[in-house]
Amino acid sequence: MDSETIRDILSKKFSPHFIEVLDESIQHQGHPEARKSGGGHYRLILVSDYFEGKNLLERHQAVYETLGIDKSDSIHALAIRACTVKEWEEKNARKTDEETISDFINEGAPDWPGK
Repeated sequence: MDSETIRDILSKKFSPHFIEVLDESIQHQGHPEARKSGGGHYRLILVSDYFEGKNLLERHQAVYETLGIDKSDSIHALAIRACTVKEWEEKNARKTDEETISDFINEGAPDWPGK
């Protein structure tokens, strides 16, 4: 499964306000478990009102279920930030989407909603 496929599948289910799928597989070449499964390493930011009223576990489970991760070896690792539009806007009121993505990549926002 590639990042475009992940984006398409999640977009159909969650009608996101914002979605970003970052493929970090190249950074993990040679990693024994990645070689064994053959799956990719991804980071996901998914902003959708679907997550309203759902806790962190429920949000992650919805993503895993939608992607069929438990039945697939095509994804080895998936870091998820799943939040509502309101959480996204509150957290990132003065940031561009690019700055927010950079925070996520660098783990510079430990209080990120949906973490």
